[in-house]
Amino acid sequence: MKLKCKCGKLAVWNYMPGGDDRLCCEDCVPRGCTCNQINSQIEVDGEIFPCLPHDDMIEGKDYKRIDEQWWEDLDGEGRQLPCCEWFYNESGWDDE
Repeated sequence: MKLKCKCGKLAVWNYMPGGDDRLCCEDCVPRGCTCNQINSQIEVDGEIFPCLPHDDMIEGKDYKRIDEQWWEDLDGEGRQLPCCEWFYNESGWDDE
C-alpha cells in the first residue's frame, strides 16, 4: 500500500529526519533551501575555481541567478527544489 500526503495525493517526497509531516506530494513539499544555492566561485588553498551552471542548463528552468556570485538549482520546471533532506521516489513510498 502506498503512503499518502496529508492532502490525499500520492506521497513522492519523504523527509528523512522524520516528523509528523514527513510525507508530501509534489504540490505540498516545501520548496527553497540554501542547500541548493551554489557559489559561482569556490576557493581552495587560495586558488579560485569557477562553479557555474553547465552549458546545457537553461536559466529560469534548470537554475536561477540569485546575484552576481550565487545561483540556485531548479527542478527543470523552473521550481525551487526541496531541501536535500527530502528524498524523492517517483512511484511513491510503501507502507512498511
